[in-house]
Parts: sequence; C-alpha cells; structure tokens
Amino acid sequence: MFLSIDDGSTPGRGSLGARRLAGFGAIVALAGVLGALGAGLGHRVGAWDYRFGIGMLIGAAGVAALGGLASLTGALLLLRRDGHRRLVVFGIAGAALGAVTGALPWSMRTRARDLPAIHDISTDTDDPPAFVRAAALRRRGDHPVAYEGRSVANLQRAAYPDLAPLSTPASPGRAFDAAKAALADLGLAPTDADPSTG
Repeated sequence: MFLSIDDGSTPGRGSLGARRLAGFGAIVALAGVLGALGAGLGHRVGAWDYRFGIGMLIGAAGVAALGGLASLTGALLLLRRDGHRRLVVFGIAGAALGAVTGALPWSMRTRARDLPAIHDISTDTDDPPAFVRAAALRRRGDHPVAYEGRSVANLQRAAYPDLAPLSTPASPGRAFDAAKAALADLGLAPTDADPSTG
C-alpha cells in the first residue's frame, strides 16, 4: 500500500521509489497519530485502564516516529530530483507528524523525572481525608487508597509547597459549594459529594 501524488512529471524508478517511501511513511505516521489519540480517548471512555493506554501511546509514538523517518527519507531523496518540490512538502509533513507524536512519551518522561513518584496529593498532610467512595471504585492492581505517611508528605511539600489547608470565614455549606464549583471550573467531577462529611 502506498500513496502517490501526480505532480505532472514522469518519474523514473528511483524517483517512484522515493515517492512511495514518502507517501507510505506519511500514512504510517498518520496511523501513529491516530493511535496516540485513541490511547487517551479509550482510557477516557473506560475502554481500558491507564496502563494499557500508556503502553498504547508509547507503541503508537514509535510507529509514528518510524513513519516520520521513512517519510523524511523519501522527501530528502525527492529533494535531489527536479520536478518533485511539491512532493517534498508532503514528505516533510509526514516527518513532522512523526516527530511531534514520537516526542510525546519522551516529554512525559522528562516531566515525570522532575516530579515525585506519588499518586496521592492532599491539602492536609497532617490529617489527610480518607477516601471512601474512591475505595469502592478501585480495581485489582490499582494504587492503594490508604495514605502512605510522612515520606509521601515530605515529597509532596518539596514539590508542591503551595498546597495547604485553606481557612475561610464562610460557613461549611458555602465552602463546600465553592469547592464543588472550583472542581467544575477545572472540568473535574468528584467521585462523591456529601456535605455532612465534607
């Protein structure tokens, strides 16, 4: 399977091979892009867990990077031949798709190295609220819901020193409603909301 574009010239065998390489590489890069998008979307709709989604993202990024490399190689070969300037743009576009998608896992890994390896962030590390509803939603292999103590609190404070309990003169009911509104503004939804327990 290959993609060719008619630019009005008669290609030789080498030129035809370069066109096929650029076109095939662009298609593979595009497939990798779609796979990367599907990895997050599938997790969002509950089709698979985050581990599978991350694995799928890494695989799709690799596919996109290989496709981008093939597309770039075809574009460089075409660049050496007269009459194929428009095809070079197509090949470079495939290379750009592959490069951007292939860089996603690398950028995520780079960002993760600058953050502590913790999964529980609390505004009150001295008396962290217990998860109740979230505990019932956990599946086998998920992170535990019990707070892991002082070591986690120290890591959090070092990475997020601005997180702390907020004192307010508002009544508990108004503070509760304000907290829910803040979550909604961020596009987040609580797993449960019980004003009687906060």
